[in-house]
Parts: sequence; structure tokens; C-alpha cells
Amino acid sequence: MILWGLMDSPFVRRVALALHHHGRVFEHRKLSVLAHGAQLREVSPLGRVPALTLDDGQVLTDSRAIIEWLDRTDPDRSLTAPAPHLLEMLEIEAIAVGLAEKAVGKSFENRRAAPDPVVLETFDRQIAEAAAWLDARAKGGWLVADRLTRADLALDCATGYVALRHPGLIDPAHVNLAAHAAFCEGQTPFPDAPFEATDIGALIAAAEEEERI
Repeated sequence: MILWGLMDSPFVRRVALALHHHGRVFEHRKLSVLAHGAQLREVSPLGRVPALTLDDGQVLTDSRAIIEWLDRTDPDRSLTAPAPHLLEMLEIEAIAVGLAEKAVGKSFENRRAAPDPVVLETFDRQIAEAAAWLDARAKGGWLVADRLTRADLALDCATGYVALRHPGLIDPAHVNLAAHAAFCEGQTPFPDAPFEATDIGALIAAAEEEERI
């Protein structure tokens, strides 16, 4: 299998974590949407990451779809919480994924020549409100069912991305989020797929130079 995308993406990282959890062997192709769009469109028509090329050549995109496939094909290691905790897990996962989406959106807006202050303010408000909601539901250990679930992957990857790309944006008073992140990063499989900060500008410059050669 081949996982496409950079490990500073919260969506790529949570797929990598799920792959490690399920014990899947995979190759990691470190390509950026901004720097390697043409190559990624050859893998997936949307040119999005993460994308996962399966051993038979089929390609899955979208982190939730990939994790769903992993859980369905390896139910004994499923990251989906059992029925009594399913709704709680889905609620937290959805808000955490949304937090990550808004934080990534803020990163893209900041890369524009003239970022729109109204758009940035909207992202900041959405991130702040999502973080407060999640902090009220986080704790020092696993979020639901007393075990690792998709909710933990989504929340840790979201808060880790914000800390990496937008330090200080999440209110430091949200101590439950910090406790959850510290707990996760000390547990398997999180150390197997750490965040890797990438200089996107340098990647784009290198890709443009390669095209000129």
C-alpha cells in the first residue's frame, strides 16, 4: 500500500496512525497538494490527500473512508467504538475533524497574497468554539469506551496541527485538550507517525525548479 501526503496534514497523519494501529505495511509518498498537484491528480481525480493506493491498485481518498475500510476489513482491531459509545464517538470525531478542516483552511487563506480578514476571523471563531466544545469532553485518557477510537485520532491530530501551524490559537485554558494530547502522544501508535513540519514554500520552489529543468 502507498499513503500519499505530508505528515503535517492532520488528515494524512490520522490515516498513518490507523494504518499502524491495524498493522498494515505501507510506503509513504511525501507529496504536497500545493507543490505536487499534477502528480496527485494522477492518483486521485481531486488531487487530494490523503490518498491510499491499495495493493490491488484501487485508490481510497478521504481519511474517514480510509479508516472505515480499515475497520471493516480488520474488525478485531476496529477503531470504531461499540454501540453504547458510538454516538458519542461520532460527535467528537465530527467536531474534531471540523476543527482540523478550519485550521487547514486558515493556513490556505494565509498563503494568499491578500488574505481576507473576514474569512480569517470566521475561521478563528469556528476554531475557538470547536476547541471549547471539545475541551468540555476531553480528559486525560481515551475519550470514549476506555480505549483508542477514531475520536482520539481526530482530536489529537487536529490539536497537534493547530499547535504546529497556528501556535497560541487554542486557548491555553483548555487544559483538557492539552492533557489528551500529552496522553495520546505517549501511547501506541502515535510515536510511530509523528507530525513532521514541512516548509511548503521550499517544496513549491523545488517543484517549480524541477519543471524548468
